[in-house]
Amino acid sequence: MGKHATVKTDATRFTVFSLWDTYRNLHSLMSLVYPKQQSDMVKSMLNIYDESGWLPKWELNATKTTTMVSDPAGIVLADTYLRGIQDFDIEKAYEAMRKSATQLENNPLRPGIKDYIKKGYLSTKTTNSGSVSTTQEYNISDFAIAQLANKLGKKEDYTLFSKRAVSYRKLFDKEFNLLRPKKDDGF
Repeated sequence: MGKHATVKTDATRFTVFSLWDTYRNLHSLMSLVYPKQQSDMVKSMLNIYDESGWLPKWELNATKTTTMVSDPAGIVLADTYLRGIQDFDIEKAYEAMRKSATQLENNPLRPGIKDYIKKGYLSTKTTNSGSVSTTQEYNISDFAIAQLANKLGKKEDYTLFSKRAVSYRKLFDKEFNLLRPKKDDGF
């Protein structure tokens, strides 16, 4: 698409998804109070996936900013579907969620994914965005994928992503009773 292309849609098109700020509360509320608008938002996210190959991370005026940590669109998709709003292509949504959680190269949604999969966490060398918080955000996304995989009967993915969802435990420091960053060497 050209720089100033217009996208024609049959439904309401939403933009400016600050998902890191909204996945925890707004989208759950929208599912309960405004299900039609939430459905249109989910369909807009899937349109963005069709157009760019990736779910939005923090889409702003039809531009990918890829700012903030995590991979929050998948959380919104899973939560919306599991709350009973199911008038969108769930297989496409699942494919998009799984792509962001598994693609090792050129992954704009999960920088450092190789370390996350290999070690179970992001080290202080892997990210400058807070290795503990980013690891936990990836865990939340993996938990959402696991829950949706279970609902869709994808048992192997349910097991895989459930295990990945609790990898934050590798950052737990028993001496201080809290999660602490680790260096690349594991200390």
